[in-house]
Amino acid sequence: MEHWECRLVQGEAFNVGWQIAKAQRNLRKHAVDFAEAASVLDDPTARSEPQVEAGEEREKLIGRSDAGRLLALR
Repeated sequence: MEHWECRLVQGEAFNVGWQIAKAQRNLRKHAVDFAEAASVLDDPTARSEPQVEAGEEREKLIGRSDAGRLLALR
């Protein structure tokens, strides 16, 4: 089962989704739920930097969540 929501990032709409079971595991492991993590997309001061993991190019996003916590998302 999945959850989807629309986020407006720098004036552009993005659909953000995640698997419910994975979100529950992430909450237990990191004490951050995916909805809070996705709120970092709303932070106008958030910064991204390129990362390479297992040969795959990705972006690491660092910013404040709606709860005020500084989060690093990969």
